[in-house]
Amino acid sequence: MYPILFQWGEWVLPSWHFFFLLGATQGFLCLWWFSGGYAPEISWNQWRGLFAVCYLGGYYGARIVSEWVAGQEGFLASFALAFSFGPMTFYGGALFGGGVGFVYCLILKLPSAKAFDLGVVALLGGLFWGRIGCFLNGDDYGVPSSFGLVIPRLGDGIKRLPIQLFESGTALGLFVLGVFLVQKKWLPPGRMGLMLGLLYASFRFALEFGRGDPRGTLFWESLSTSQGISMVILLVGGGGWLFLRKAA
Repeated sequence: MYPILFQWGEWVLPSWHFFFLLGATQGFLCLWWFSGGYAPEISWNQWRGLFAVCYLGGYYGARIVSEWVAGQEGFLASFALAFSFGPMTFYGGALFGGGVGFVYCLILKLPSAKAFDLGVVALLGGLFWGRIGCFLNGDDYGVPSSFGLVIPRLGDGIKRLPIQLFESGTALGLFVLGVFLVQKKWLPPGRMGLMLGLLYASFRFALEFGRGDPRGTLFWESLSTSQGISMVILLVGGGGWLFLRKAA
């Protein structure tokens, strides 16, 4: 693993932070590239504002849920801890960022369905880079496997499944699918983002069985917090998909 991507004297560039910023930049460029053709009702200044509130909401949401999952503090206390540096949880960032983005769209009376579609595509592209950063940092490691790699920071010499790269590849595949659907405009506004979210939740639920790091539990001891959230997304999102099909 390479937790330090570059070091020059006392100046250090951590791998995870670099790829996190790379993912955020990629998401911003994705919105810039597709916004004019897919959602011309939203001005570029409004897109920049939407990106800013989603970024901040996503960052602190990821920190809040991560501290909560760690189990050392209650959920309310996790809000205070979120303002310090530390680990982050993807689902926390996605849900909090999406929530504040939805409120932003309501306040400015923007087409939230189209913003949701492009936001999901941009988020998946950013996740592709973020999981590479996790891999280089030795975070979110997989279960022991003879086909795996040794995580140096664990110091146990055990080969583990590079599940981070599997998650990165999944995000990349869904991102490419999203870009294709944005260009074709085959689905009504909101339906594309919902479909991609359901696909990601399905893959994430399965991939979590390959994770070997502590992730907390939700609903059942045998399932991780992310699997519990994936189940909620599948149930609520699946119901929403059926409702939209009947309403069409």
